[in-house]
Amino acid sequence: MSLPHHTDRVKQLAAYFSPGYLRSYAMIGGASLAIYLILKTGYQTASFFSGVTIWDGLKVGFLLGCFSGAAIIVVCYFTSRSFLSLRPEMVYRGMMRALQSDPIIKKKLGTPIKPLSEFRAYTFIPGGIRTDPEERAKYQGFITRWYRPNRLQIMFTVKGPQGRGVISAEVEGSFSSPFFYVHQALDVLETEEHIVLQGREDKQVYKGRIVLR
Repeated sequence: MSLPHHTDRVKQLAAYFSPGYLRSYAMIGGASLAIYLILKTGYQTASFFSGVTIWDGLKVGFLLGCFSGAAIIVVCYFTSRSFLSLRPEMVYRGMMRALQSDPIIKKKLGTPIKPLSEFRAYTFIPGGIRTDPEERAKYQGFITRWYRPNRLQIMFTVKGPQGRGVISAEVEGSFSSPFFYVHQALDVLETEEHIVLQGREDKQVYKGRIVLR
């Protein structure tokens, strides 16, 4: 006679384990655990700082300052190395792109500009401190006056619909662009014209003739 009563009891107990109730249990348990961890962390932090003296704070500040300074130096070193490095292939491709729109190149050789041969010459000049006063006088700004970036001298041959030429240049690393032209010139092979495209004449790289096969 008591079987229906037991059946209702079982159903009532099973309802407490339905998905809705289980989600509620999980939320209550998670919130309780989070509150416990927050209170425990706050208590441990307060206990730690209650025993810290001024001397301990100075030592921690000194160590943090040394660590931060070392990190800044490392970041600056690798950043400047990345910006000021000169890869010959990167410089060559950048120069070839720029030559396509140069008005003097268009007039003398025509467009499009293509490699005349596989000839390419590179010379890498490492940077350093400028020790010559006359050289420093040619630059403005404290950093550029005393520091000489890495430089690359490059020479290659090109051709266009109207003629052939030798491109020679000296470039240096730069923060504001992939590289900066110190000097760039075009030597037209048919007319033997020497034309300074940009930069300083005293930094001329190519001063002779090249016989190409």
